[in-house]
Amino acid sequence: MALPLHLHPNYFILGNESAAHQYTGPLKGLIDAVVKGQLPPEFVELLENCGAKFDNGSVAVDVYDYRSNPQGLRSVLASEFSQRVILRPSARVMWADIASMHEKYRRGTPCFEDDMLDLEARLMTGTQPLVVLDPSPAVAMLDNVFNYNRNMGAFQSKRPRDWGKKQEEAASAAESHRLMLMRDTKRREFHPTFRQHAFRGEWRKKKLIADTEPLLGFDAKRIAKRRSPLIYNNIGKVVRTVRFVTNYSTMGSSQYTILNVYERHMNNQPGSEANYEAVLRWGSQKDTAINGVTFRFALGGPALWEQFVQVFIVGIAFVLCWFILN
Repeated sequence: MALPLHLHPNYFILGNESAAHQYTGPLKGLIDAVVKGQLPPEFVELLENCGAKFDNGSVAVDVYDYRSNPQGLRSVLASEFSQRVILRPSARVMWADIASMHEKYRRGTPCFEDDMLDLEARLMTGTQPLVVLDPSPAVAMLDNVFNYNRNMGAFQSKRPRDWGKKQEEAASAAESHRLMLMRDTKRREFHPTFRQHAFRGEWRKKKLIADTEPLLGFDAKRIAKRRSPLIYNNIGKVVRTVRFVTNYSTMGSSQYTILNVYERHMNNQPGSEANYEAVLRWGSQKDTAINGVTFRFALGGPALWEQFVQVFIVGIAFVLCWFILN
C-alpha cells in the first residue's frame, strides 16, 4: 500500500493525518526527497509513524496534486493520484538502520566500525540483485527468458505513417529552396564527374600490368663463363642482378626477391657521364611484384652502386640468419 501525499497551494498533508505542513517548515526536505526519488534517513521514522509500508527498503508514495485548483479543495476530478513515486534507500539509510539496530538490540555492548562495515556488506549482498559475469550461452539464454517474461505484456505502439503527406512536404520544401536560390549569382550546383574514380581505376590497371610483367635480369656467373649481350630496357642497361628466394614452411609459400642495377647516360648518349639506378622488387612469383611491391631509387656513381650492392647482400644475409635463429 502506498503512502498518500496531498499537495495544496500553501501546505501539504502526509498520510491520512489531518495535520498540515508548510513547504518552508521542518519537513521541506521531504518534498525534495520525493522529487529526487530518494529516501533520506532522517525521515524514515516519520514515514513509519505515518503507516508507510517498506518493500525491500523502498517506499511507494502516491502524490495528489491540488495546486492547480484555486480553492485547494479535493474535488471528484482530482481524487485520483497524479503520480506514483518510489523512494529508494541509499547507503546512508542502511548505515542509519545498522546503528539503530545496534542501539536497540545490543545495549551496553561496544560497537566497532569494522563490525558495522561487515554487517553492511552482508546486507548489501543479500538485498542487491546478483551480478552474473559468466559469458556462457546458458546465462545469456536465461537472461533472454527473464527479459521476455518481464516485457511480455508490453506492446510497442505503432504510429500512423502518412507517406503521401511526407513526400508532399519534402517536394514543397525542395521547391521553396530552389525558388529562394534562383536569383543567387554566386550559387554553383555540384555535379559530380567521378574523374578521380576513373583515374584510380586506370592507375590500378597499369600497376597490375607492370607488376605481372617479369623484371629481366642476368646471372653474373653465366656471363663470366661465356660472352652474352647485356640486357637493355626503358630504364637503361642492366649491370648487376641479385636474386634470392625466401621459403615460408608454415605458410607453404615462397617470396622471390630481385634487385637490378641500371646504367643510364645523360640524354641517352654513351659517351656522357653515367648514373645508376636500382629497382627492388619482391612477390609470390619469380621476377614479378604479384602480392608484393616494387621500389625504384637512384644510386649515384659507379663506386656508390657497387658499395650499395655489397651492403644489400650483407644486410639480407643478416636478416635471414636472424629469422633462422629465432
